[in-house]
Amino acid sequence: MGDKMSEQTKKVNLELEIDTSLVDSSKNRYQGLIDLAHAVDQWRIFPRLFLSVYIYLLYKVTIWFMNLPTPTFEQSGLISIDGEAKKAVFKQTDADGNTSEVTKKFDFIHVTPPQSSPDFIKNSPLADDAGWVDVDHAEGTLRHTKYENIYSLGDVMNAPNAKTGAAVRKQAPIVAHNIIKDINKSNEAYRLYDGYGACPLTVAYGKVMLAEFCYGGKVTPSFPFDPTKPSSIYWQLKSKLFPYLQWNVMFKGKEWSKPAHKAIEK
Repeated sequence: MGDKMSEQTKKVNLELEIDTSLVDSSKNRYQGLIDLAHAVDQWRIFPRLFLSVYIYLLYKVTIWFMNLPTPTFEQSGLISIDGEAKKAVFKQTDADGNTSEVTKKFDFIHVTPPQSSPDFIKNSPLADDAGWVDVDHAEGTLRHTKYENIYSLGDVMNAPNAKTGAAVRKQAPIVAHNIIKDINKSNEAYRLYDGYGACPLTVAYGKVMLAEFCYGGKVTPSFPFDPTKPSSIYWQLKSKLFPYLQWNVMFKGKEWSKPAHKAIEK
């Protein structure tokens, strides 16, 4: 067909109404509660509250228990053991200071004696009234408070720190440095002990909490992990790394200063 179809063009006017106001699609009416929950979790409010209440109640119960007018077996102290007869003798003290001895038979006994310094320390001029070597733990030099040429470290001295291997690891280089400083009469500053101690606490198979602290219970971790949470990393440190360092570093007199512990800022 020879006819050509012509194209028809139509012009159409369209009117569009667009709402350009901003709408916050992410707004959540529960956001305030969510932020509060995050704050409570971050500051460990409920665990700290429960722990404080528990410590207070434990203290009150302990005071009540120890002040009972009639002493119980749990308030007694072991004074002697007859291994062949399998008998243990305990001393009980009532609220008025009266004492009595009680003998108990046993099939198996596990004894943890009271902590005490050796008699040659306890009965020497080096000891304080409680029998421990009297050192300058307030400043931290660990020098004897009376005899300037004597230093002490470890379980036998009277610093109010946890008696742990980690504490000795920190104390040994400090005492060694201070003794050498005195011998050489150098102008170097004394190194100071801040009460550091550490206790790896096994809470489950493969999980350990590493409690590191200084005087006053101040938390001072050495590793960039949360010390309040059990970790498999701490398990590996306790089971593999720490024994190696103990035998190959500590017992050989080598200084092991890193990683350094640091107090958590509140």
